[in-house]
Amino acid sequence: MNMTINDFILRKKIDIAKSLLLESNKTLAYISEYLGFSSPPHFSSTFKKYVGISPKEYSQNILKNNKTK
Repeated sequence: MNMTINDFILRKKIDIAKSLLLESNKTLAYISEYLGFSSPPHFSSTFKKYVGISPKEYSQNILKNNKTK
């Protein structure tokens, strides 16, 4: 599968975002700025494009799964 450099960078940013969402209590605004997105809505839409769910849904799903273990 061919991937552009921009796609590669965005995928890496999303991987970092996933870790931050799981391992910290950082806000979406903080994560968005930390990763260099132009705004939190841009970060959220990019996250959803690559992960299939919003960052908020991702965090909630992880918390819910951790509570059932």
